[in-house]
Amino acid sequence: MTNLMQCKVLSNGLSVAALIICLSGSALAAQRDVGLDSAAAVQMLSNARGANPVMCELAVHSINARYGNWGRTGRAPDAIIGQRSLLDRAGQDIEDIGTALALGNALTDDDVCVSRMAARLFGRVTHPDAWNILVRHLGSRDDGTRRMAAIALGYLESEDAVESLVDVLSDELASVRAAATWALGEIEDERALDALTGLLGDDPDPFVRRQAAWALGNMY
Repeated sequence: MTNLMQCKVLSNGLSVAALIICLSGSALAAQRDVGLDSAAAVQMLSNARGANPVMCELAVHSINARYGNWGRTGRAPDAIIGQRSLLDRAGQDIEDIGTALALGNALTDDDVCVSRMAARLFGRVTHPDAWNILVRHLGSRDDGTRRMAAIALGYLESEDAVESLVDVLSDELASVRAAATWALGEIEDERALDALTGLLGDDPDPFVRRQAAWALGNMY
C-alpha cells in the first residue's frame, strides 16, 4: 500500500498518531532537525488530501503550538506526544522562499485539509518576503483562498501585512472578515485598533463582532 493510500485509510480511523506519522512521511522522520523544504512540504500536503476533517484539525494543531481562539483544541493527545520526534521537522523554521511559495499555492487547493495545513505551516516561515505571497492571495476571487490567506498571515504574525488585513475587514463575506480580524489580533499592531473597534458596533455578523472583541482583548 502506498503512503498516500495509507493516509486515506488512516484518516477515517481512530489513530491520530498514525495519521501524523503518515502525513509526516519518511523524509520528515529522517531529517527531523531540518525545516521543511519545498519537496517535503508538497509531500506532506499531498498526503493530507482527503483526510477526515476532525483528524485533520487535530493534526494541524499538533504542529508545534496553538493560536488564539481559532478552533483551539487544547493539549495534543498523548498518542501524538509519544510521536513528537516525527513532528519536529514540521516545527522547525522554514527559511526557503521556495517552500513558502509551495505553501502559498496550496492555499488555493480545493481540499480543505490541504489548505488548512498549508496555512498552519506558514507560521514557521521566516523568509522576510513571505508575507507578500499571502497578501497577493488576499485579493483572490475565491473566498476560501482569501480566508486561508488571512489565517496564514495570523500564524505568520507579520506587521507588514496589517494594512492589507485592515482592508479585508470590509470583505463581503463574514468568514473572511472574521479570519482577518483574528489575524490582526494575533499580530497585535496598534494600527488596527480603530478598524477593530469599528467592527464591534458596525459589523452585522455576531461572530465577526466576537472576533473583534477577542482581538482587542488580545492586544492589551
